[in-house]
Amino acid sequence: MAQGNTFSRRSLLSTETLKQCKIAPNCETYETEYGTMIRFKNGMEPGTALHKRFLSSSEGDHLSKRDDTDKTRVTVGDGTINYGNTGASGVGGAIHHLYDTCHEGSCDRSAFEVSTGIVASQHESVGQYKILLHPDGQYNGWDERNVFVEALVAVAGQGEKCENVDWANGGGFGNWASNNGGTERQCTQTNFISVNRFSKDGFLKGFMSVLVELQSPGSGWCGAAAGLGGAITSAVGAVPAAAVGGALGSGFFGLVSFLCSA
Repeated sequence: MAQGNTFSRRSLLSTETLKQCKIAPNCETYETEYGTMIRFKNGMEPGTALHKRFLSSSEGDHLSKRDDTDKTRVTVGDGTINYGNTGASGVGGAIHHLYDTCHEGSCDRSAFEVSTGIVASQHESVGQYKILLHPDGQYNGWDERNVFVEALVAVAGQGEKCENVDWANGGGFGNWASNNGGTERQCTQTNFISVNRFSKDGFLKGFMSVLVELQSPGSGWCGAAAGLGGAITSAVGAVPAAAVGGALGSGFFGLVSFLCSA
């Protein structure tokens, strides 16, 4: 576990998020092969008596009431991934597949694959590849699961760059000649998205993240997305009402801030 405010240089989470976890009584940091991450302390996870007690002391006598002073930190990675013709956002995008692995109170942290087609570097063919997703998340029930997944999908839709790429090949002679070709939509987006929700008193309330791998990612996504902070925070703030109606209140995420990896 990281000590003080010294965290792994390879951490995907922002320094601000890690510091917030360190001062939260129910949150802890821990080291993974991808750097420092966060989680609920054992016995304080959503659904436990201690978690309910923390939220009760933070929010008063009604846990479901609107709380506009919650703080939600959205962190994106600086790496850039080619998501191919599957793309990152939308119902058919790679991030939407978190619905397949995130369940009532948490995400199965086992990596899983999503198929995609990527145009070869010389534009002579479309190869079939596997996008590898590493999910993580802890939250309170199905409605919160839905909101967190949709929040990640919404972030994936901001700054995603898609273009139609032509490909063609030909070979053989005479009766054996063949020509194949077409156009494939190719999309690039950040390799990491995390949404972390803290109460007005600093308690961790829930989180979800996903790391995406295909090959060694490029870099510089944060610089390219520098002007997207407002769009990303607005998109995340609008998710609860769209995802679950009034079940959790439109102020579910409270004050949303946009950050890049540490």
